Amino acid sequence: MLERKAILNEYLYYFYYREKAVANILKAAKTRGEQICEINKKMTAELKEIDIDSDFEKAFKVFEHWYGERENNYMSSETGIKRENEWHFDINEDDDGGYAGVALKYIEIMQSKKNGSMILCTKNNGAISGLRDDDIVEITCEINENGVFPHRFDTPDEQSLELIRRVKNYERLSSKAIREKSYKTAIEALTLHPLVNSYSLAKKLIEEYSELNKEYLKDWR
Repeated sequence: MLERKAILNEYLYYFYYREKAVANILKAAKTRGEQICEINKKMTAELKEIDIDSDFEKAFKVFEHWYGERENNYMSSETGIKRENEWHFDINEDDDGGYAGVALKYIEIMQSKKNGSMILCTKNNGAISGLRDDDIVEITCEINENGVFPHRFDTPDEQSLELIRRVKNYERLSSKAIREKSYKTAIEALTLHPLVNSYSLAKKLIEEYSELNKEYLKDWR
């Protein structure tokens, strides 16, 4: 892969290895959504057979097993690689609490009236040059009782900035399409998306999506 001089997020796989991701997804037995659906159904069926109040340990083992399956299947359809790690969850281990932990940490900082620092999604407000002030960015922020203030970030290299700007344009147009219930704007959004990058493909995708969801899109034009 090209030298990016940055810490990469696994979701960039879809942008930098698009044809591999598509090929692997098409030949996979199940999509990610189908994997999660099947895992949840099997886990729920097993839990229904257990009296959780009287046998919590057994119920927890069921959860642990199926959560491990979920983790090991993460991005397996897209990459063609499935991890075979045995997953364990230590209920006594310190944990950041996931998204709920992020929210609670933010509340704690605000209520303490002390300064704090954490990664949040917030308005850009000049933090990354080349983006609009009202673009939402996920970035390290200083937090105090007066609000959230994103750290200034050096301008990304041209290639990275171009990718970010295209995704942001897609997001703006997608939001506009939903608010205005506009097929035309939805097609424009997908046309700009790096994974589509084609008007004819975008139009085909919107037409097929609309047909599958026509009962929910009756007032779209």
